[in-house]
Amino acid sequence: MKWVYIGLLFATISRPAFTIFIPALLLVEMLSGDRKGSLQRIGMYLLSTALGIILVGLFQFMDTGEWFTFFSVQSGWGNALRLPEFPLTSWAGGFIVRLDGAAFLIGGIAGLVLLANLLKVGKVGKVKLPRELVFSLAYLGGITLSVLLFRGGSLFSLNRFIFATPFILIALHFWLNSTVEIRMKQLWMAFVVIFLFWFFFASYVHIQVLAKFLFLSFYLWLILLVKSDKKWLREPAFFVLILLNIVFQVILFYRFMNNEWVG
Repeated sequence: MKWVYIGLLFATISRPAFTIFIPALLLVEMLSGDRKGSLQRIGMYLLSTALGIILVGLFQFMDTGEWFTFFSVQSGWGNALRLPEFPLTSWAGGFIVRLDGAAFLIGGIAGLVLLANLLKVGKVGKVKLPRELVFSLAYLGGITLSVLLFRGGSLFSLNRFIFATPFILIALHFWLNSTVEIRMKQLWMAFVVIFLFWFFFASYVHIQVLAKFLFLSFYLWLILLVKSDKKWLREPAFFVLILLNIVFQVILFYRFMNNEWVG
């Protein structure tokens, strides 16, 4: 546990996303069943976070002469609690909008999966999730909700908070190794829901916009298709998913090497 406390301290110092870690850790401890040990760990979580906040305030005071100037800077960026405006947006350009849109969808699904499992707690046949998965789903869902509510509908860089973290890997690993099998009717319904979801981001005023969101829907649908109840669909879907991931990696690397905004 000492590495958890040290990691939380450094996370508090380095990234504002640490605010999502606290409720995620509290949720993990609430479900652990070890009341005495949980209280001790929660105390250490809060101590590590408090120490990190004090250090950040000290660093900022030494550099600017003001305590916790970070918050005033954030308000200047428009990060304040408010209702989101639609359609949802991102930095600029359709590519970034679709990248952040995919992150928003996956983060939302993670939060809903966790909520569905929490509703089963105390019931017969409840699903007991591993601690690392509870934390990961709580983070993915929490950071998505936080960005939605504090940025007024602008999701800029949400993809970094989702895809550039170990938590998405834990969630995907659990999904790929689960025993879930989805029927074709459910898969087609999921595809329609995914496609309609993009109306939150844009109106399909041009055939190119429609085609690009349709392709994105197909890509995300492949993640569900690998759990199809038909083997002849699962294996090709997994192969195509890997192939597309390689293509996307090359595209993102090309954008990076040409000084374009990756996300």
